[in-house]
Amino acid sequence: MSSRHHSRRSRSKTPRWLVPLLTVLLFIMVVVLFVMVINLKVCGREVLDMRKAQHASDQELAQLGPRVAQLERENAQLVKGKLPGLIPLLIDEVLPVQKKYVRDIVFTQAGKGDNKRLEYRVILDNQSSDAVQPKVEVLMFDQNGVQIGYSRLTSEKNPTKPPRVLDVGETRSHAARLTFTWSDNPAYFLVSIDGNFEWF
Repeated sequence: MSSRHHSRRSRSKTPRWLVPLLTVLLFIMVVVLFVMVINLKVCGREVLDMRKAQHASDQELAQLGPRVAQLERENAQLVKGKLPGLIPLLIDEVLPVQKKYVRDIVFTQAGKGDNKRLEYRVILDNQSSDAVQPKVEVLMFDQNGVQIGYSRLTSEKNPTKPPRVLDVGETRSHAARLTFTWSDNPAYFLVSIDGNFEWF
């Protein structure tokens, strides 16, 4: 009987290393939980600060919007005052010229990415009683009215030669690429026909 009692006591005895291990694990869990709570609070504050900053930026943009639009209008008026014939540049829209033998002009962007370039196409229409030699030039200007680009209508087969004669009653189109001197961000243009600027 004594031996059986001694055996039960041996099996129920807790190992000495278990209590310290449990204590260490509990301490680690408490530390991890504490760190997680701190991180959640910090992240919450950062999110709140970001929302406040975003809200302030949105308010500033909303306040600046009308001012920017006003400055653009004032700048456009100044440019028109310096060069009253400048025509606002519109992309992919047919602009009626209706001067002499030039009927329409349309500007398009060709290419993709950094290789994008500005081109234009003019519709020539000779309704006069004589054949004409087309002499068309297109000048490009930036937002401040400074000339930044130029193109002269030439033969599409041989750019060193002028386009062929436009017969009486003939209608045809010509495409050309614009050459820019130092900037490729035009805002206005002018069309010269037979050496004279035409406004429309």
